[in-house]
Amino acid sequence: MSFQTTFIEVLKTKLPKHISLVDELSELLSISKDSAYRRLRDETPLTLDEAVQISLHFDISPAALLEQATELIPFKYNKLYGESGSFKLYIQQMTALISAVNKAGGEIIYAAEDIPIFHHFRYPKLACFKIFYWSKSVLDLEAFNGKKFDDSMIHPEIMEAAEELHKVYCKSKSTEIWAYESINSTLRQIEYYASSYQFNSKEEALNIVEELSDLIAHIEKQAEQGNKLFDQGGSEQNYKLFDSEVLIGNNTILIKGLPKPVIFISHNTFNSLSTRDKAFYEETSHWMDNLLKRSTQISGASEKFRFRFFKRLNNSIAQSKEKIEQMEF
Repeated sequence: MSFQTTFIEVLKTKLPKHISLVDELSELLSISKDSAYRRLRDETPLTLDEAVQISLHFDISPAALLEQATELIPFKYNKLYGESGSFKLYIQQMTALISAVNKAGGEIIYAAEDIPIFHHFRYPKLACFKIFYWSKSVLDLEAFNGKKFDDSMIHPEIMEAAEELHKVYCKSKSTEIWAYESINSTLRQIEYYASSYQFNSKEEALNIVEELSDLIAHIEKQAEQGNKLFDQGGSEQNYKLFDSEVLIGNNTILIKGLPKPVIFISHNTFNSLSTRDKAFYEETSHWMDNLLKRSTQISGASEKFRFRFFKRLNNSIAQSKEKIEQMEF
């Protein structure tokens, strides 16, 4: 099947059955009906200008057309750029998306290779450290070059945006799948900065470890009660937590409830690839369902399994704390 034939097939789906495609093309392209017929039968090639004009008029997505013609899946690259203002915009875009999910009564299912970003933003020191680390060690922002960790370098507007993102996430219905390794990246980041003398004091590093410990204690409490506790908390059962014995290869977020469900897959730390492709969504949803079946729910009544899981996380924190305490500053 030629590309033009595929294009015409997609075009036919855009018109109600009672409307003549020949008449529509003849009027749109200012050609005779006979010329329109020849294009529909693939006897006369469409010019590039004609194809663009038809696509714009009938709202045919080039990505969707390529997908149908070649079985390619269109992805959008969501990149955090190495610019000082990009982090605030990145956070605001996430906030807008989750707000839309909440409004639609949707759900977020998060397979977490790392602790989901939203949870860090409840704790000021830890949030500042994560943003500082990403800005300096990942984005390589010039303003952070040669600097030791300093929370005053994180603009208050970024912290306000981060706090708002956390609030919005607390209102969402979500299922998170963790492995005990999910805590490791944050611990390694703190240890790296401590061992490379990028903290001003040992106490500063230990304070961040302590806030990470508070985060884990809070997640454990949320899992116990089955809801995202914010300020005084609430009674809505909007939080499920699973322990996966299978290593989670990357952060994968599946969002249900929007007019077009969407999937995000992490790339290069916190950048992501996203797609609304139906077939890819269904395949990823199937993978997520299998992961859930092979995981243990530790929210709700699963006290024994929950205790074991969080004990492992707390042991990892204790080991990291001991390493830092033995370092020379």
